[in-house]
Amino acid sequence: MAQPHKKKELLTLNEYLELEETSEIKHEFYYGEIFSMAGTTRVHNEIEGNITFKLKKELKNIKKEHFIYSESVKIEITKNYHYAYPDVVVSCSEKEDDPLSIKHPILIVEVLSDSTREYDMNKKFEFYKQIPSLKHYLLIEQNQYFINSYTKQNDFWYHKSYSKKEDLVELLHLDIKVSVKDIYDNVQFV
Repeated sequence: MAQPHKKKELLTLNEYLELEETSEIKHEFYYGEIFSMAGTTRVHNEIEGNITFKLKKELKNIKKEHFIYSESVKIEITKNYHYAYPDVVVSCSEKEDDPLSIKHPILIVEVLSDSTREYDMNKKFEFYKQIPSLKHYLLIEQNQYFINSYTKQNDFWYHKSYSKKEDLVELLHLDIKVSVKDIYDNVQFV
């Protein structure tokens, strides 16, 4: 005889936030369900550090106030219901008043790994598109020079790929360009 199926217990937003304060690992929150974040590789970490450093350097010359965070600050996708931890996030909004999450990102960066590639490229991007302030989404491969860039203009997302070290990734809404060479600086492909 089959055992009765046990219903999954859902968390409230407050329970999730309390868990995040004490947990050694981060979790994404989706309508009461939580999902543990996977650890990263050294290459993943190197790329994340490179893009964060380069963005800080380039945005320092821009007059607009900006905030750059990597991997340990969550973003709000749907208020009270959906929160995620992108690898790198940039906000230029003066409305950022929540010390626990970013609500108005202009740029989100995900470094792809085998375990999250399909999710980051498809479902997660669909979720991110719901954020009104988002203008740029970068997907960075960690095993080769390859970056997928999505830029929102007039309510339409335009795609461009970069695969050469000499390429410059254009972030129109931030008024900067970042070289593929700088993003992959010191990265040894396996």
